[in-house]
Amino acid sequence: MRIAFLICFWAMTAVAVADQISVGLLVTPYQRPFFSEVFRGFTEETGIRVRIVPRLDSEYKQDLPTWINAKEGELDVLYWQAGHRLFQFAAKDLLLPVDEIWEAEGLDNTLDHVKRAVQFEGSVYGIPYSYYQWGLYYNKPLVKNAGGPAKDWDQFMAQCEEFKRRKIDCIGIGTEEFWPSAGWFDYVNLRINGMDYHLELLQGKIPFTDSGVREVLQTLKEIVDRGYFNTHHTTMNWDELMPLLFRKRIAYTLIGNFIVNSIPEQMKQSVGFTPFPKIKYGPIYEEAPVDLFMIPANSPQKNLAKVFLKYMAKADTQTKLNQLLGYLPPNKQSQVSNSNYLKEGAALLSQTKAVSQYFDRDTVPEFEKKAVRIFTAFLDDGDIAKATEELEAARISVFGP
Repeated sequence: MRIAFLICFWAMTAVAVADQISVGLLVTPYQRPFFSEVFRGFTEETGIRVRIVPRLDSEYKQDLPTWINAKEGELDVLYWQAGHRLFQFAAKDLLLPVDEIWEAEGLDNTLDHVKRAVQFEGSVYGIPYSYYQWGLYYNKPLVKNAGGPAKDWDQFMAQCEEFKRRKIDCIGIGTEEFWPSAGWFDYVNLRINGMDYHLELLQGKIPFTDSGVREVLQTLKEIVDRGYFNTHHTTMNWDELMPLLFRKRIAYTLIGNFIVNSIPEQMKQSVGFTPFPKIKYGPIYEEAPVDLFMIPANSPQKNLAKVFLKYMAKADTQTKLNQLLGYLPPNKQSQVSNSNYLKEGAALLSQTKAVSQYFDRDTVPEFEKKAVRIFTAFLDDGDIAKATEELEAARISVFGP
């Protein structure tokens, strides 16, 4: 009897352990309860418990390579980011393709606009569960008096000239940390040359001496030469701009929706959101960094991990999690929170053909660190020859000729 009891106990313990997955998560203390609440719903539906392995930003990025390269994996599912940051692991066969999940759940109907951001050499390697829009945030009274948000480049430039005449900076940017300057390069390049060109350029496959790059820089140079950017932007941080926007010192700023956290509740009725203006007519691509879950190739419990990814792809799951986080659900059948900024972002991204991930996620860190400094200097001096020479030298040093 005792032996039979022990055998039964060991069997029950084995099942309990097997029915638990470990999920590596980049999360703040504020966000963790939101994920825990959603993961409890997964457990209630499937009987599979979730053990969260939480890390803050720098800690997670330090531990991820160790987890994913380990001979014996300890985590079943990992949080990560779309674009090159995902593809670098897929290229080394460190991830499990999830095409069967994508097809079984019909995700071409609900996540088609973000598929490219998680697809490498024909296979899908992650399930997007959250993203946020980039675009122009603007002072509503100022822009309304100038005719409303600019829809195309000619209208935008005309508005900037009007603001300059009134001694108002048309465009606010803070480049002390360099990276915001890349947003302007990203968007003008996407609007002029399209997604294929943009991604190939950032992967070092196109020289920065190419005529397409020169057209982008020439377009940006007009803004620099006409003085439409705020002065002394190299000594300002990005989050120092919003008080200037509130006080009608600047009209527009190009930034991600995370900026909304810097807008006091009483000022939100005075700050609007609008897409980046069209430059050339054709398919519209937007900037929208995507967060995802992926299955490492060394996952101890791949089948349970797949069940988890299916759950995170569901419309109602993404609705709940993103309403708690204050982000957007990529699933087109999900519901968006009541925030006007998120509603406008959702409408914009549901119509885009594909999304890029922002410069730092679409290229390698070695090139990004050099390029953003060059972009920042260019937005100050407008020297195309110097910028193309330095960018091309950086490309060759990182990617080769």
